Amino acid sequence: MPEKKATVKISRKEWIIFCLLLLLTIAVLLPHSPAFVPIPNRDSGLYLYTGWRVLQGDIPYHAVWDHKPPLIFFFNAVGLLISPNTLWGVWLFQCLMLTLAAGLGFLAIRKTYGMWQAAWCSVFWLFNLVLVLTRGGNQTEQYALTFQFLAIFLFLSKAENPRNLTDVLIGVAMGGAFFLRQNLIGVWIAIVLYLFVHSIIKAEITRGLKRIFLMFCGWSIVAGIIALYFVFNRTLIDFWDAAFRYNFVYTSGSLWNRPAAIRYGMAALAPGGGVLLVAGWIYSLFMVVHQFREERMVHPVPGMIAIAIPVEMVLSSLSTWEAPHYFIAWLPVLSLCAAALCDFMLSGSTESLRVPLLSSSGFQVKHAWLVGLLAGFCILPVDELQNQYTQRGSGANLEVVEYIENETAPDDTVLFWGAESAYNFLSRRAAPTRFVYQYPLMTQNYATAGMVDEFTGDLMNDPPVFIIDTSPSTKGLVPSLTLERYDSFESGSGNVTYHLLPEMQDFLDFVSTHYVQIGTVGVFDWPVYRYEPTHQKR
Repeated sequence: MPEKKATVKISRKEWIIFCLLLLLTIAVLLPHSPAFVPIPNRDSGLYLYTGWRVLQGDIPYHAVWDHKPPLIFFFNAVGLLISPNTLWGVWLFQCLMLTLAAGLGFLAIRKTYGMWQAAWCSVFWLFNLVLVLTRGGNQTEQYALTFQFLAIFLFLSKAENPRNLTDVLIGVAMGGAFFLRQNLIGVWIAIVLYLFVHSIIKAEITRGLKRIFLMFCGWSIVAGIIALYFVFNRTLIDFWDAAFRYNFVYTSGSLWNRPAAIRYGMAALAPGGGVLLVAGWIYSLFMVVHQFREERMVHPVPGMIAIAIPVEMVLSSLSTWEAPHYFIAWLPVLSLCAAALCDFMLSGSTESLRVPLLSSSGFQVKHAWLVGLLAGFCILPVDELQNQYTQRGSGANLEVVEYIENETAPDDTVLFWGAESAYNFLSRRAAPTRFVYQYPLMTQNYATAGMVDEFTGDLMNDPPVFIIDTSPSTKGLVPSLTLERYDSFESGSGNVTYHLLPEMQDFLDFVSTHYVQIGTVGVFDWPVYRYEPTHQKR
């Protein structure tokens, strides 16, 4: 391992690298901007809708149900403050957060390995982001990168001379990631386990436990602020029920399904990312054993990599869903793997490990190896990025938004039966219920009769002008509104089984007796039901 640098002074070359990373960040995110994706994806649409409702004074979970922790909603609210009438403010906020992540990642790796290794690794993980970022961006895992790299930077920069404030800030960063999504704390689990083992090896257990406690205190600051927000608004129970109780059900599936999700993540990052994760883990395990035998200590980077890779794989596969954006969480540890292997090829480590081809070659040849690897590993991401620039969204289904805006008043409510809250946001028409999408009402072992009665009561008390049936776009997860009997439907996805409780019959009867289908709308021919209180059962 190279010696740590004693200064964090940034040179002119490094400022140039920062500017290039900024340009690369914009290049990676531009195909996910409103110019290319005028209609947000489902997840992003819900975050945008909730952010909009927050700006209208509503409280997450009480006014809008979702199982994500609250920071994603507040981040979207900030983006909408930047540009209230467009999606560009949220996109600019994404650029800011990803640029910070790239800069922090560069500084963390530069501190340990040097400028050029840091530049190489930063370019590498940004290109790999292209492979796993859902079309349209605005994902929880994407924002968490900033907190992950902040924690890595703080930990590595003070690895030899830790300060209390640094450990507290690492914990604050953990709070940021945790309250974006609870399973995004793999980096911190690796840090804590490394500290614990290292303190045992060095016979400094008290010092190690103190550092872990300070990190927990930092996390508690964030948790306390969020808890007080919901306590003050009398919605703490709603928060716990949606963001925690539901997720216990969501991640309670069979362990046998999780290896398939891990294989999916490896394939999504292949060939470069998957190869480097495996190679970096094997190399780090070797270095951990070698350093322990020779020096009775373990350096932070190989120690973190050895722990973080299996931890991240387990955490990202908890739901067993094979969603590309779940594996964005692997990118920080992937950058560390790239840095460790880069150092292996450029330093004297190659000679000590007796690799003939590398140990007998000169510095220029070693650099050629890195350039070749970078070019080879980035072929697929560059090709994917090029494809994204050519796949401009047509926005054809914006006719749904135009239809709603033309046929309803701003104060009217509209219910999308299914999971298309993006159109509530784009039309700025609120849903009549907090269950703006209805998956939780159908989730086995979570949905209750009280929740279904609340949903039906909301619609009876404030009947939406339109109910638009988007079930054709849910791949069978949600039944059509033509369903006559609640017990004739069951579906599922991942760990979750969906079925209708008996109380859902009241909703089906209410729609049948108070709404009439007047046609279809959009490119998917979603049936449109209009409220007509005098309508008789069809």
